[in-house]
Amino acid sequence: MILRVFIWTIFFTGLVVNIHRKGGGVKIDFSFESLFFLFTSLLAVISICLFLELLENKKKQKWLAAFIAFCFGVSFYYSKRTSFPFSYSLLINNFGIFFSWTGIRLFGKLIYSTFFASDFFWSSVFCALIFKSYSWKKSKKINPKTKALLAGLSIVTILSVSLIQSFSFDPMTHFIRSAYQHYAPTNNVLTEIAEKKDTLPSILVKTQFINEEKPHIFLLIVESLNDRFINQKNEHGVELTPYINQLTKTALYFPNYNSNSVQTAKGHFAALCGQIPMTRAIEFKNDECFSKKCLPSILAENGYSTTFIQADPNLNYDNNQKFMLSHGFQKMPALAKPCELESHPCYGLGIRDDIFYQRFFNYLSSIPESQGPQFMVLATIANHMPFNFMPANERRIYPNPKNLKENYLNSLRMVDDSMRVFIKLFNESPKSKNSILIITGDHGFPTGEHGSNHNENFAFFENFDVPLIIIDSRRNLKNIFSPLEKRSFSHLNLAPTILDLAGISAETDFIAQSIFSSINDPVYLVQPYSGGYQSVVSWPYSYTFEEHKQRESLYNLENDPGQKKPLKLVDYPIILPFLRTMAAQIHKQQSVFECKK
Repeated sequence: MILRVFIWTIFFTGLVVNIHRKGGGVKIDFSFESLFFLFTSLLAVISICLFLELLENKKKQKWLAAFIAFCFGVSFYYSKRTSFPFSYSLLINNFGIFFSWTGIRLFGKLIYSTFFASDFFWSSVFCALIFKSYSWKKSKKINPKTKALLAGLSIVTILSVSLIQSFSFDPMTHFIRSAYQHYAPTNNVLTEIAEKKDTLPSILVKTQFINEEKPHIFLLIVESLNDRFINQKNEHGVELTPYINQLTKTALYFPNYNSNSVQTAKGHFAALCGQIPMTRAIEFKNDECFSKKCLPSILAENGYSTTFIQADPNLNYDNNQKFMLSHGFQKMPALAKPCELESHPCYGLGIRDDIFYQRFFNYLSSIPESQGPQFMVLATIANHMPFNFMPANERRIYPNPKNLKENYLNSLRMVDDSMRVFIKLFNESPKSKNSILIITGDHGFPTGEHGSNHNENFAFFENFDVPLIIIDSRRNLKNIFSPLEKRSFSHLNLAPTILDLAGISAETDFIAQSIFSSINDPVYLVQPYSGGYQSVVSWPYSYTFEEHKQRESLYNLENDPGQKKPLKLVDYPIILPFLRTMAAQIHKQQSVFECKK
């Protein structure tokens, strides 16, 4: 038993040192807090080892111990590669990925892009050492009283580290804590403020546009389209998105625009329903008590035919189809097949963007004008992490990509080339003559800016930053409105903006105003993973609350747009509580998902 405790301790120590050298979100310093977490995490690891020693069946014991040892090693390396431990919310919210061949294929690519071969090698060595140690020296039999004492101490230590502490370097106790917090979030400074607040009032959209006839409305939501690479070049002077760059100069383009969360379903929810996403779960899967009226329902009441079309062949992933059809969309045609049945190139979860656009316009041409104005939402999928599905002959920026960022920029160039196809087909369509086209992204994606290449980590702007481009065939919006660079917007502003442009005034359940309104709404940002983050932006300040460490941070975006230098909180005694109160609204708004008694 002592030998195995020694092996566990050595392996834990080696992995911690390894992570420290890597840096990122779990980098260790010599602060009291960090050393305390390190010590208690080691106690938890030893407690797991001791608890396994108490099993009666020795044959099952060694197999279980070896399996847990392997999982321990892999989960530790996951923390190293992604900069944050694996969480329960990430598992439960994305469990559906295992129920289709395309999803399994994506999971395999994610594993391949996340882990190194050495990660599995050293985890296997640790597993083999634990397994073999049972035959090196026969353990003495533990008397019942000692066994009961060890069991009690082990359980108390594991639960204490898992549930009482805010952080653990041991990925197993961290996972247990994340499971507990998923269902029973702990009180914090934001939840205490939220208890005293009311939910945000619903807004009246009063249109500024008078239209002779209702325009067709096309909303194109591009997978993982991050605004910070638009109008940018790589180190060799190559434009990353040359065609989208042209659009930003001729169309109405809003800087400082964000999706409100980090996942497709959550981004779609915010954009279509004008509500703050959930801090833990997926909204589409928790809609039993969600009674707010979304944008497609309001448009349908005003004579629109409403259609949602996606490139992902799995129409009901994340309960997507059920939610869309029960919240205002009348049609949801399937234009894509599973990748294994497709004759066209599939990247990740579905067909390439240009193929999707061609199929969409074929479908659009079959809709007679007698059906009236159309509201059509298109959601692409090819530009999906880990971005390494693209064949070599289509890599336009980096022929031999060395990392995720270069893979992402190759994929982004595919998005840009496909956008050229979309606009060409759009301009050729008769329905473009009286139309509004809006182009945005479902969420951003980090490419190492703060030590992370995973969208489920942290709550910096690279996770949320998306473009907003508006083209109105009836008027040149660029000559009418000049976007204010000193204001921030989000998908919460999108639904009322669409009603505004369509010439529709209506009572809504939305909580933010049209972008063309003079009211400056705060931007609410939700990261449900990596311990949970809630962030709010009121220009020029950005405030973030980190749940798992009960830690706050403040940035001045005008002076520090890359969020590299957090401000000293004590220097902002007025701004800090103001933004903290705003961020607490995120928790209060979670009540819109609760069943009323």
